Amino acid sequence: ASIIDIVLKNEYSIEITKLSEDIEICLEQPDGIDDESCLGFFNEETREWECEDKCLKEENGKYCGKTGHLTSFALLLGGGVNGQGGDGCGSSDFNYTLSWISFGLIVASIIL
Repeated sequence: ASIIDIVLKNEYSIEITKLSEDIEICLEQPDGIDDESCLGFFNEETREWECEDKCLKEENGKYCGKTGHLTSFALLLGGGVNGQGGDGCGSSDFNYTLSWISFGLIVASIIL
């Protein structure tokens, strides 16, 4: 996987690490990604890679995620070192709950 270090400086050459709005970072991954992949960053305090955005989208052969800060980034395959699995987009939990509610309503309508 590619690791990139993004540095942004103001007119006084002072590094800007926190952003007022999220930016989108796109990285190449020739072998593709899995459902647990994420845009990850290296947390300098914990000295570990952490997932920043698990809702990656593919654009022109690159995988893109959003962040509100700048540091070292990479695509973490399998959800990253810190064990945060799942897609992180909330869609799977919502779909699972919605499926059971729908099933319950169908059974109730058949019984009634």
